[in-house]
Amino acid sequence: MFEALLVAGPLSRAELSRRLTLSPASLTKITRPLVDAGVIIERSMTNGGGFGRPSQPLDLDARFAYFIGIKLTGEALYAVLTDARAHIVEDVEQRLDDQAVDAVVAQIADIVARLTARHGQATGIGISLSGNASRTESVVRDSPFLHWKGVPLADLVREATGLPVVLENDVRALTASEQWFGEAAGLDSFAILTFGAGIGCGIVTNGAQIQGHQGASGLIGHFPVDDRGPFCYAGHRGCAHAYATTTGIARSIGSALGGGPVAFERCVELARQADPIARAVFDEAGTAIGTLLAAVINLVGPERVFISGEGAVIYELGERAALARMREGLHWTACEVPIAVQSLGFTEWARGAAVVAVQQYVRSLGAIEAT
Repeated sequence: MFEALLVAGPLSRAELSRRLTLSPASLTKITRPLVDAGVIIERSMTNGGGFGRPSQPLDLDARFAYFIGIKLTGEALYAVLTDARAHIVEDVEQRLDDQAVDAVVAQIADIVARLTARHGQATGIGISLSGNASRTESVVRDSPFLHWKGVPLADLVREATGLPVVLENDVRALTASEQWFGEAAGLDSFAILTFGAGIGCGIVTNGAQIQGHQGASGLIGHFPVDDRGPFCYAGHRGCAHAYATTTGIARSIGSALGGGPVAFERCVELARQADPIARAVFDEAGTAIGTLLAAVINLVGPERVFISGEGAVIYELGERAALARMREGLHWTACEVPIAVQSLGFTEWARGAAVVAVQQYVRSLGAIEAT
């Protein structure tokens, strides 16, 4: 019930009864105490244009609980405090003082203490980061940008803050946010491809996000593109990472100009100024992205694909090449799907972490209801 109202509310009692397969009497028995407590709200009455008795839709007061979302990169910490519908109440950005685990945990605890002092106690914390982390475990198995392996981050932060903590891979957290409260709300299947210092992919099919065994899913960053291409940092020749990441582009343009890596922002400027070297590099990146798009669409058949991340501009500048390569690679029975570009900052990724905490909490309430 909580999930239905949170994601799709307000809902008429008849519609909520249908979704929950409850009789009207049973629904009233469950909802009445929550209405009296102010958790569930009765919205203005409507008759939907019909002639029957007007209905009074039910909705969830999103302020019934607050959550903290944290996105960790190799250099910074982004935090948000949100209500249960992931509306951001306050956001914080800090450089990481130190990548050592104890230092990061202390920094997280300090931010949590300051946010709760200003806004009241939070119900839970979600933490997202690049690498192998999953909401089903309390341990970060591997995070390349933080150089962590086997770190029991959820337990450490729980001990430091006294709050429930859930971990998730950052791309899957962003995907969860889009599925419940973003542009993908209401879609039965979609995919998100993220571009930045790395490449990620979140996939929802039949209304459920693919998690993968031990949190390993959407691992397309090193998908082969051209076996004669440049090497990525991991030694793969011609993979997507070598072509379509901020670091790969900076390295390629710097090499073509006869020097070291060029700042990515400068690479974008050069491409917008129609510099031939920069344009060629972004076209190559677009071709790599088109290869990934064709693979994802062929395998999943999503209703829509979203391009996101701090490096979404890579797709924008290489869009023509990306679409050409995608169309070449699509199976003849596959449908070309709409592609939407979202240039989201890391605060939105932190919001995704808060949504994971919301989901964890709301589904725990659903489990209680079922008993």
